[in-house]
Amino acid sequence: MANIKAKVTPQNKLLVTNYQINASTIKLGDLFDVDGTGQTDGAVILYNGTDNKWEATTQMDNINTVINGGNF
Repeated sequence: MANIKAKVTPQNKLLVTNYQINASTIKLGDLFDVDGTGQTDGAVILYNGTDNKWEATTQMDNINTVINGGNF
C-alpha cells in the first residue's frame, strides 16, 4: 500500500509532498510498458518498438538485436 502525504495549495490544488511505496512488492509486469505474460524459465525482456513496450521472450529473432559479448 502506498503512503502518500499531500497539502492543499493556496489555489486549492493538492500538492504531493511525499510518496512512498514498498518496492519489495512491485513486480516487473506491474510496470505500464512491460508485458510479462511470456515469462518462462530462461526468458529475457526485449523492447518491441512496434508495440512500444518490453516483452518477455525466449527467442531473439529481431534483426535489430545485436549481442556484443565483449573482447577476450
